[in-house]
Amino acid sequence: MTRARTAVGVLALLVAGCTDLSPSVEPSGDGGDGGGGDTTVRGDNPVLTPVDPGEAEVLAPSELCVVGEDSDVLACETSDIGPELVGWRLWDDVAGVRRFEVFRNAGTGGMQMYLVARDPEGDWTDVKVNQAEVTGDDADELLVGFRTSDGDILQLDIVDFGHGQLTHRELEGGAARAVRDGIETWSGRYVGSDELCCPSEFDYEFLQYDDSDNVESWFIADSGVVSARQVPDTEL
Repeated sequence: MTRARTAVGVLALLVAGCTDLSPSVEPSGDGGDGGGGDTTVRGDNPVLTPVDPGEAEVLAPSELCVVGEDSDVLACETSDIGPELVGWRLWDDVAGVRRFEVFRNAGTGGMQMYLVARDPEGDWTDVKVNQAEVTGDDADELLVGFRTSDGDILQLDIVDFGHGQLTHRELEGGAARAVRDGIETWSGRYVGSDELCCPSEFDYEFLQYDDSDNVESWFIADSGVVSARQVPDTEL
């Protein structure tokens, strides 16, 4: 499926795995910036970083959830994404450093480490993963949310195996969820006497993936400002 970039205002979308058809916000109808400017998502500074293939750990799928005696696996999972088996695990190494690792096919029946993130300072308060098809290519992506103690910031990494891309969004006091052919995000904006915990308004963005004319990038298809009570409970 090829999607061309257009300014859309239709937000009545199916949440992945749910049947909620209600729009998150009233559609603006003017695209992401209201003025027809560049709406490309740059997505710099992801939490996850690529692993040098020549130095990447390779293991059997059955070994993904197995680490040394002095380490602790907190969560792990394997699944088929497109034609390949991928996996991820969250664990504490022997030094007590929390790590999140993504693995993909090594071409030999094993799995090779593909991406890694480390938290030596202990800043992560939560790490959640959602697997969903959000680019329109019929293959799932991984949405990894790293919640930090610094102002309850959500660091969202979008891992797109099919296009070989890693995209990042930083959402203050934020939330994100996968919907059909896109991702919805909310980032707090503080006004007046808002306390750090509780912004009264949020910047809303609906992100879609554009793979037309060899563009291959995320863009802001719609955006707006909503009140805190309009931000739904989300999986990340």
